[in-house]
Amino acid sequence: MCNSSIVAARLLKSLAVQTNCTLRVDLSNIPKTQFKETRGHEGKFLKLNYRLLVKIEGARMAFSFECGGKEYASVQADY
Repeated sequence: MCNSSIVAARLLKSLAVQTNCTLRVDLSNIPKTQFKETRGHEGKFLKLNYRLLVKIEGARMAFSFECGGKEYASVQADY
């Protein structure tokens, strides 16, 4: 979390950015058709358009992963 307007990659080297939690999603159930092959300056890679949804439940945050309008997997949050 950071309130600065400086590029995040530059801030990762400083104390201005701290990790609050790490999110993990199992993508093995996502249909292969959802992944699009694309090229970048470092070669070919797969691109996936998705939505990470956050639901606030009192003092708890519940995360879910949506791809192509369908929820596929739960999200594991490690704090």
